[in-house]
Amino acid sequence: MNQNVGHGHVFPRPDGIKMTCGGPDMCLVCKLELLELRSEEHPNRPSPRRTKVRPLTETERQRIIIINDRLCVAAWHDTGENDDKIIAWIAQSEMLLVTGFTVDRDEDDPLYLWMDTVEQWLTQQEEVQSC
Repeated sequence: MNQNVGHGHVFPRPDGIKMTCGGPDMCLVCKLELLELRSEEHPNRPSPRRTKVRPLTETERQRIIIINDRLCVAAWHDTGENDDKIIAWIAQSEMLLVTGFTVDRDEDDPLYLWMDTVEQWLTQQEEVQSC
C-alpha cells in the first residue's frame, strides 16, 4: 500500500515531498488535512476519517476549466468589490488543475460543494451584468 498520500504540508509524507499547492492557505486538500489535525488535537471534536486523495475525473477537470474561464471573465467585469473572492477561487481552480487531485469523501464532497458554490455565484453575477 502506498503511504505517500496527501500533499505533505500538514501530514509529512514518507518520501518527504511537499506539493506546490500553496499549503492550507490556498489548497483544499491541505486545508481539510489541517482541520483533521486540529480535530485530533481536540478530543471533544468529532474526528473526520483520514483524508484520502484521488485523481480528478475528466468530467471534473472539464468542469473546473469552465469555472476557471468564467472566473476570469467575472474578474474582468468586477468593480473590485469581489477581488479577493475571485482571486482565491481562480487560485483554487488552477491548483486543482495543476495537481490533478482532489479529496475523496463519500458524502458532502468538498470538490462538488466548491464547484456548486462558485457556479451559483457566477450565475448571479452574470445575471446582474446582463441587466
